[in-house]
Amino acid sequence: MATQDVTLVIVVAHSLEARPLIDHFHFKSVKSSALPHYADDHGKRLIVSGMGKTNAAAAVGYISGLLAAQTVAPGFVNFGIAGHGSLDLGSGLLISKIIDAGTEAAYYPTPISCGQNMAVLKTVDQPESIYAEDLAYDMEGSGFWQAASRYSTLDLVQLFKVVSDNAENDTGTVNKARIEAVLAGQLEGFAQLVTQLQALVSHHHRYHAEPVSWQSLRQVGHLTVSEQHQLRRLCQRGAALGLDEALLALAATPVGSGKELLRAVVRCVEQTPVAQPDKPEEFS
Repeated sequence: MATQDVTLVIVVAHSLEARPLIDHFHFKSVKSSALPHYADDHGKRLIVSGMGKTNAAAAVGYISGLLAAQTVAPGFVNFGIAGHGSLDLGSGLLISKIIDAGTEAAYYPTPISCGQNMAVLKTVDQPESIYAEDLAYDMEGSGFWQAASRYSTLDLVQLFKVVSDNAENDTGTVNKARIEAVLAGQLEGFAQLVTQLQALVSHHHRYHAEPVSWQSLRQVGHLTVSEQHQLRRLCQRGAALGLDEALLALAATPVGSGKELLRAVVRCVEQTPVAQPDKPEEFS
């Protein structure tokens, strides 16, 4: 098992949805877990929630509790099958809007572009068999979204659905072979999403986490609240430029007022031009 922070949690409803991911990403079972739960050596976890939005929300809460001690908040992605009013079987969908059929509440994810169709998802309490609207149907999406968006940054929460039934092939025709076939056809597309989402998590925490230098320098001198905010921003900029060691050295240097400390930090940070942070590449 990996010992590094978990950067991505994949939530599925059913073991049939989990199996291709276990094989593709080489997940291993996590023992002594209240829910079927798997880990790989690259910062990913997979959890099987059971069907329905309440179970999906509970699974997100459960694994978030297990990861509460780590400093990095992971990204979350809900993967699984869905019905659709018009699209072909096997179509891959990134969800840009979720409608909860029970409450009529609407939620708006910010999907990552990785060559998939964008779709609206309606979360229902019972399997849909009428397909009255030209959108996707599932039973977990709204519960997953509400829970995951409380534990992570909104753009790090994604939903990826694969069409398993439609008006010509309703839920009564869905079986193990169908599920395996449609999910297998979208594994590469989903793997691209996983790669990009993990890169975004790393990017987010690299440029938003509190730098080590801030923790030391804030103890030096007497800083007003305004000066503390200025110092924190300067330390974040310095960390992005790789200047943490130089800034830490300032913490051991006697200074007078908070203004003098800030001037010293500014001189240190401005000795290196600001580079634009690398952004994860988008998939075409």
